Amino acid sequence: MNEPRTRASEITSAKGAYRRLGIFLTMDFGTIVLFRHNFHTKRQTCIWADGPSIGQMRAQADTYLGKIVGLDLTDVDWARSEVLLQAVNRPRSHRDLFDTSAGPYR
Repeated sequence: MNEPRTRASEITSAKGAYRRLGIFLTMDFGTIVLFRHNFHTKRQTCIWADGPSIGQMRAQADTYLGKIVGLDLTDVDWARSEVLLQAVNRPRSHRDLFDTSAGPYR
């Protein structure tokens, strides 16, 4: 029989690894840390607004290398930017989630 394809599972495990790392770094530093895939550079970008410097964030992320399965930090861009964090962390709808004055959404 043919070997099962593993590319999809590799992508899923890598995505999950970055998600876990973002959660751990958020807990470590007390500031929101997100990982997003940059389709132009085909790299992950780590984004946060307040707290540690880029060097401190990289050093803390390195401590999780052997602990999170599928984690690879070689192609990660690091960006400490409140503007970028707000851009990638905005609600999917332009309508306020708690605004009930407009009635139900279709």
